[in-house]
Amino acid sequence: MPVSTHWCGKFWQYGLPVITTKCSEPVLLGSAILGAVAGKVSPSVSDAMQQFTHVDTQYYPQQNYQTLHKQRYEAYQQLQALAKNCRE
Repeated sequence: MPVSTHWCGKFWQYGLPVITTKCSEPVLLGSAILGAVAGKVSPSVSDAMQQFTHVDTQYYPQQNYQTLHKQRYEAYQQLQALAKNCRE
């Protein structure tokens, strides 16, 4: 299953990696994890996640993109502040 570059970008701007799993049905996996905890098969959600999920690929942010996203966000915040001042 291809990874959405949109979401990679959203997390990369904060310097966070994006980790994908081998599961093609993540909603069902989440239900299985919660069911395992509710049925006392696993003591916690964290334990069930480690037991049931398998990492497929890890995508790490590139520093130059993180800096660019930060600059764009700062410019956006400045524009929003100016727009607010114009309305007042």
